[in-house]
Amino acid sequence: MTLKLNGSSSGSVSLDAPASTTSGADITFNLPVADGSSGQALTTNASGQLAFSSITPRDAASVAKVWIRMDGTGTISINGSYGVSSITDNGTGDYTINFSSAFSDTNYCVVTGMASYTLGDADRRFPVHVEAVATGSVTVHNVQVSNNGSLVDGNFICLAIFDS
Repeated sequence: MTLKLNGSSSGSVSLDAPASTTSGADITFNLPVADGSSGQALTTNASGQLAFSSITPRDAASVAKVWIRMDGTGTISINGSYGVSSITDNGTGDYTINFSSAFSDTNYCVVTGMASYTLGDADRRFPVHVEAVATGSVTVHNVQVSNNGSLVDGNFICLAIFDS
C-alpha cells in the first residue's frame, strides 16, 4: 500500500506534534502493507511501526465477573446486575446473591459498598459485610454498626466480585 501525502510516497504518515509535547517533534507512523482482518485494530510498537493486531478490550482479570445493585427493602429486587441469576432474602439485612455461573473455587474477591437505609427522615449509610462465600453464591449482611451490629434492610446494596 502506498500513501501519497504532500507529494511523498514513503508509505508513512507524519503527524505534527502539538507544541506542548516534551520534544515538540513530529511523529511518523509507518503503515502496514496490507489490510487487517475483521475484528483487528491498528496498533503500534511504540516506535512508529503500525500493524493490525487482535486485541481484547480489557484484561479479563480486571473485569468484574459478577456485580449487582439491589434494593433490599420490602420485596427485594435487582436494579442492575451482571452474572447474577437471583437473590435470596434470608431475613432482615441478610441476603444471598446467586451467580449465573459458579466459580471454580471460593478464592474470589468481593468488593462491597455501603448500603443506604432510611431511618425516620434521615438517610443513613451502613457497611455491607461478607458473611459467607460459596462457589455459586455469596451471602452479605447490612450491618447497623451504631446499634450493636444489628442487621437492617438496605434501600440499595452494591457489590462486585473479581476472580482471575
